Amino acid sequence: MTKTRWNGIDGVGDAYTRTPALSFERCDKYGPFGWANAADRDLRRIREFLGGLKMLKLGEIFGERRRGNHRPRPDQLGQPAQDRLKVLRLAPERLASLRLTKRERIWAVVDGSVLALLWWDPLHQVWPRRSP
Repeated sequence: MTKTRWNGIDGVGDAYTRTPALSFERCDKYGPFGWANAADRDLRRIREFLGGLKMLKLGEIFGERRRGNHRPRPDQLGQPAQDRLKVLRLAPERLASLRLTKRERIWAVVDGSVLALLWWDPLHQVWPRRSP
């Protein structure tokens, strides 16, 4: 499985040197990775994690030193994620994965220096691991 690092994405420009703004407008509440599926204890941990992002620039979040934060190629997404993106009318090219734990991920749509939170993926199913 090929993982694409953030640097080099089209349209980011100087956003790579800025701290991200978080947006909740795109939060998918009811889909298979919807925020309604997150337990209260998960939401507390997520809030703490997101609070820590305010201290970092996008280059630090998605650069080589920050392991586990990636943007997959669209064809690497699991079928449920691809199907849900079609329902939401979102292009997968702007999706980014933020690693909360070894398995848990927060997915966001990236627009310049804005991270628009989209999904809660506690079981790593949006971008499933594939055996070689």
